[in-house]
Amino acid sequence: MSRVKSILDKARYQLADPNKTRWSDELLLSFLSEAQQDASNQALLLKKFFEMPLYEGVAEYDLPEDFLRLESAWLLDDNKTPIKFKSYQELNSTTKEWETKVGIPSHIVYDLAKSQTRMRIYPIPETTDRELLLTGEPYGVISGGDDIFIDTPYGTVSNINSDAVKQVSKFGIITDIYKVFNMLRINYHYKPKELTSLDDELEVAPAIDKALKHYVVFIALRNDMDSFNRAVANEEANLYQREMQSIISDSAKDYLYDNQDTLVVRYDTGFAPAYTRRTK
Repeated sequence: MSRVKSILDKARYQLADPNKTRWSDELLLSFLSEAQQDASNQALLLKKFFEMPLYEGVAEYDLPEDFLRLESAWLLDDNKTPIKFKSYQELNSTTKEWETKVGIPSHIVYDLAKSQTRMRIYPIPETTDRELLLTGEPYGVISGGDDIFIDTPYGTVSNINSDAVKQVSKFGIITDIYKVFNMLRINYHYKPKELTSLDDELEVAPAIDKALKHYVVFIALRNDMDSFNRAVANEEANLYQREMQSIISDSAKDYLYDNQDTLVVRYDTGFAPAYTRRTK
């Protein structure tokens, strides 16, 4: 039996609705999806990373659609230079010219309450000797900037200069070629996908299943007209928060451990760490 079905069966048993006459599977599933979202938001349970190019002269960049909160970031240079976080208010209180400053990026500018879809890089990336040219498929990243030859079905494109240029790809689409300052890696907490089927997989760990069941029962009974059921709903809400306090405490310990300078966490997928190791 899947975890989703198991949790809903336990919730339905507690709700005394084995024949599904009051709460449909679809309704309880929506409560469970909401529970996973709430637990993930509270305890920052889900983490993954992405890598992106920093373009010369470009300050703002899109964040992934499932983005919840930044955790850590660094440049993919020889030194793996760490990138710190600052709020817009912090920089505004320091200098009014920060938005136009160029140089080697040192901070991601981001406000938790505002920046859910985009972030800003500070200072604005400025090209160094280690510049790259980034192209679309099928060519990947090209190092250098002059005397580059790309074979296409229509002939050879040569002598690409440092400006963005256009060339026809084998797919019949115009492909941009940009100058790139460096690559940036960002670790972030993400939002779980909505549950739409009893066969869907939960993204949070099984250790949280008990808390999820409490949440489902709480939501199912919170607007009940019966005073006894409302009392049960309040009890389930308290049990949910009690479970979450323990989970949040454990998650905080993991966060402190994961963010030591000597710790390296590598992910093979977006959902689970492949391994964790200590380095000197």
